[in-house]
Amino acid sequence: MTGALAGKVAIITGAGSGIGRASAIRFAAEGAKVVLGDMAASVHDTAAMIGDAATAVQMDAGDEADVAAIVAKAIELHGHLDVAFANAGISGGMEGIFDNTVENFTSVLRVNLIGPWLMVKHAGKVMADARPMPEPAPVMMATLPANAPITLLLRRCLSRRRQ
Repeated sequence: MTGALAGKVAIITGAGSGIGRASAIRFAAEGAKVVLGDMAASVHDTAAMIGDAATAVQMDAGDEADVAAIVAKAIELHGHLDVAFANAGISGGMEGIFDNTVENFTSVLRVNLIGPWLMVKHAGKVMADARPMPEPAPVMMATLPANAPITLLLRRCLSRRRQ
């Protein structure tokens, strides 16, 4: 393939739907091999849509062992890693701030804040060790619905920095 990403290997989390799925399809169309992660079983559907260029891994982006495992899988399958797109995120539901629980808020922070940090820690290390300067730049994704009431999205706003 002669696309802009020919010969590149990318990990994309949150690839079971939405922006992650669309990104995975586009990366593969541009020639990349993609290793797709998501908690939802729909990550396998995304891989099936793409075909041989994709591998699906059902995983939790906020769990260090799972993040380390998807990075190891990419290296095992393809021998190197060029892109880490930490796109996975959760809203934590739509309860108001006064009705939310510490457990729910902690879960949002674990996926939306700690998850991207884990991707940088594991994928960034692999990429940095494999090439000289300039340093690799893992991609972090943050989204926020424009029409959502702020009190319902406080957890997401606190845990995800909008670029």
